[in-house]
Amino acid sequence: MTVTKTSARGRKPCRRGGWSLLEILTALAVAAVLAGLAVPAWQDLLRKQRRVDAMQGLLRIQAAQMRHFEAHGRYARRLSQLGWPADRVPSPAGHYLLYLHQDGTPDPSLGYLALAVPRPGSGQEGDACRRLALDERGPNPALSSRPDCWRR
Repeated sequence: MTVTKTSARGRKPCRRGGWSLLEILTALAVAAVLAGLAVPAWQDLLRKQRRVDAMQGLLRIQAAQMRHFEAHGRYARRLSQLGWPADRVPSPAGHYLLYLHQDGTPDPSLGYLALAVPRPGSGQEGDACRRLALDERGPNPALSSRPDCWRR
């Protein structure tokens, strides 16, 4: 907004450009409201995208379990039996820890349960889907944190 003001000597008017304090405060308030709406939605979108990382890791375990079952007639009890370096490994992008749950099944030919849980400091701790589960039949929504966790 342009303000016209007469100089002290009354000669010619001087023009001063700029924004008033009220206009600046209004713009900042509008920006704060928009940011307050956008940031939580953006964080939720990031969590959903990172959830795909857990799904990819669990599907890799499923493929390795199928190969192991075809070769040995039973499922592996530990990830190290499937060729992973440890029994708890990070997901492909590192947002989750993947492991096989020892649920007390005495016979590994009956099945397995693979779980993905958020790694500390990964940003996934606040996700509603804190645990994703997969068994020999595929994704297991009943054992995941919420039934809709496997939906994108």
